[in-house]
Amino acid sequence: ALCSSTLHHFPPAEAARLLRELGRVTHRAVVVSDLARGWPTYLGARALTAVATRNPVTRHDGVASALRAYTAAEVRTLAADAG
Repeated sequence: ALCSSTLHHFPPAEAARLLRELGRVTHRAVVVSDLARGWPTYLGARALTAVATRNPVTRHDGVASALRAYTAAEVRTLAADAG
């Protein structure tokens, strides 16, 4: 089961529930590919959206996603909570 670039859109309780459901429906593995919160992600989002788009929604969402992303430790905790 694959979760690509969406985990950061869920608050912690719902993110754990999502991971639990992914684990329930798969026979092999759960793969989560998402942003990792930190300065490089934030600065990269600011720089990329500043040069790649003039759309104010995209500019806002890119930076907001970088700020909402989970750290690796937080994802491990969510996975443990999910079982």
